[in-house]
Amino acid sequence: MNSARNILIRVDGSKRIGMGHVYRMLTLARHLKRKYGFTLVFVVRNCASSVSLILRSGFTVATLPFGISLSQEVRKLADMLRFYRPFMVIADVLHFDRDSRFMGSLRYDKDVVLVAYNDDNKRRLVDADIVFSSDFSQQPALYNKEARTRYYVGFDYLILNEDYGRVNKNIRKINKSIRNVVVCMGGVDQHNLTAKVLRAIDGSCIDFKCEVVVNSNFFDKGLARRLADNSKHDISFNFDVDSLVKYFSKADLAITSGGLVHLERMCSGTPGIVINQHARQADLSLRIMRQEATFDLGLHSQVSASEIIDSFNNLSRDYSLRAKMAAKGKELVDGKGLARIVNIINQAVRAK
Repeated sequence: MNSARNILIRVDGSKRIGMGHVYRMLTLARHLKRKYGFTLVFVVRNCASSVSLILRSGFTVATLPFGISLSQEVRKLADMLRFYRPFMVIADVLHFDRDSRFMGSLRYDKDVVLVAYNDDNKRRLVDADIVFSSDFSQQPALYNKEARTRYYVGFDYLILNEDYGRVNKNIRKINKSIRNVVVCMGGVDQHNLTAKVLRAIDGSCIDFKCEVVVNSNFFDKGLARRLADNSKHDISFNFDVDSLVKYFSKADLAITSGGLVHLERMCSGTPGIVINQHARQADLSLRIMRQEATFDLGLHSQVSASEIIDSFNNLSRDYSLRAKMAAKGKELVDGKGLARIVNIINQAVRAK
């Protein structure tokens, strides 16, 4: 293996934390491989869904056991780094990038380029060469004094499939009436919100077709059949799709979880409703609603079926609100973050 072309990505995904981190690193890895011919190696906790997803995408995976201590992980990472000898290490691991022992262990060689990716909404100092922090509340002025580390912050550095950038440029027609609806409660749907949403909106008197996107590792196909068969609306289930862009492009309205799928919806100019799987998503979607780019129902445990159907019916009938929401979403998320990040990474490689 030619170590001069190796990039190692340390990332995790699971039912507890979701799969958004893995999805976005796979998007980045595919682009780096296709555009520059780099060899990408993933290091993940041994979650079967994460491992199988990465392997299906054609990348090498090295695994770490669940439940090991940070000290144990640091030792195992040291062995992996010595074996693969990457010229760059990218870390997208919740909380760990703030730990000096963890980040220090990734800098196994004085010439390695260390990159960190996070979506924190507060000032977050990280011991790396390059830090991407993709929350829209982040401001460059917070980091101007940090000369050694280069910080790139805000929604301009969201990692989305490059198709979203193309869709974002298209003029989006907002129909007066709702015909097509998309439901996607994230790659994991930790709290089984898909069924809750479908049962709620099935009580609507609005005539619509619904495309549901789910992950076969986390959603029972028997339940999917029962939900589709027992609905008075036309419901289709789609398992393990590579990208939601074609579904959002033709949707008049979408109901999603917070996180990555929410931002993809905004970029495509699809108005919609958000029900959040966890508190970090709820914080972000509430701030986005204040920008008039989404309708946030809050945290899943606080959302009733009646609130879901009421918000669905009200938004379906409010053409002007949907049009405003679609335009604002496209304005906030332009879908060019992947290209920006890849160019910055390539410049760092050339500088080395």
